[in-house]
Amino acid sequence: MSSITTSGLKSFTLASVLAIGTTVSFSAVAYPWGPSPPPYTSPVLGGDCTVTVGSIYDTPGRPWGAIGAAVVNCGHYHSLEVTVREVWAATPGGPTYFVGSPGNWESYLTWNLSAHTGRSCGIGTWQTWAYVWIDGFQWIVRGYISPVTQTGC
Repeated sequence: MSSITTSGLKSFTLASVLAIGTTVSFSAVAYPWGPSPPPYTSPVLGGDCTVTVGSIYDTPGRPWGAIGAAVVNCGHYHSLEVTVREVWAATPGGPTYFVGSPGNWESYLTWNLSAHTGRSCGIGTWQTWAYVWIDGFQWIVRGYISPVTQTGC
């Protein structure tokens, strides 16, 4: 069975997880957030901005895949950058791995920004992480952990 070693420290089988593609989005439209768990929203920068992180629905009619998204909304113009990653573990509480390619976007003098990862598949637990920079200050916002017991990928 094929396996991948990450940074020479941990390995996992290709049969366990498959990561496909990267898509980056920049828009003010709302994502179709997945039903379970709900997205997590955190206030940052003294409440002027919020970061919402979570999984979003796959393309209608396709089997479920893990797609992570982050949306930053602010009350004033800022320099914004967001990178979104999906974190996967084969078992709850087990070793975690960054899977697939991140979604990334940056913009100067804007009040909202969004990005999402590509579609990844695998049975286990998934969690979306967002690395957010606002005017040079960084926050790491983690979504809720989502257990996946079956996948059609």
